[in-house]
Amino acid sequence: MNIELSSSEWKKDSTSPGLGKQQQVKNIRTNKAILKALEKMGIGNDEYDKLFVLGVDWIRQNGYMTGVRRVDRAYCAYHMGDMMVPPTLNNLKDFKSMLDLLYQYKHYLLYMAKIVEPAFYQEAAKKKLYSYQLPPSPKRSCSPDTLFTPVKKKTQRTDANDNEHDSTSDVDDYN
Repeated sequence: MNIELSSSEWKKDSTSPGLGKQQQVKNIRTNKAILKALEKMGIGNDEYDKLFVLGVDWIRQNGYMTGVRRVDRAYCAYHMGDMMVPPTLNNLKDFKSMLDLLYQYKHYLLYMAKIVEPAFYQEAAKKKLYSYQLPPSPKRSCSPDTLFTPVKKKTQRTDANDNEHDSTSDVDDYN
């Protein structure tokens, strides 16, 4: 099974703010496309309303998490939080908030897999069975199916050169 649930980006520390913003927009658009693909699957109404996609962007040891959710007919992106790998032991308090976000991300992936996996297999089965389905039969009239029945009759044939020898052959006669 191979289903995209999220898109994330990792960038070098030397990435310019302009390129970082461009990558952020691309990542959000990619997560929106993933969400749209998930929405097309046969997911029940209860779970459909709970669909969303989380993404993570990292610039060296600092990152942030974003989410994309459908609200009515629009897709909204929102900031979930910042994550920082502490450069020293004095920054461990920042590490706890990062672990909380990563735990939420893991919980999200497990939750989405629980929703999407049955829909994925159901969709795969439908595609497989579709190739074996017969086309719908046309409407039939009330007239009888058989108008006549072929009957075999034996007929006599005479040979022009040999009048004494008669041969018989089978000929279809439709009565």
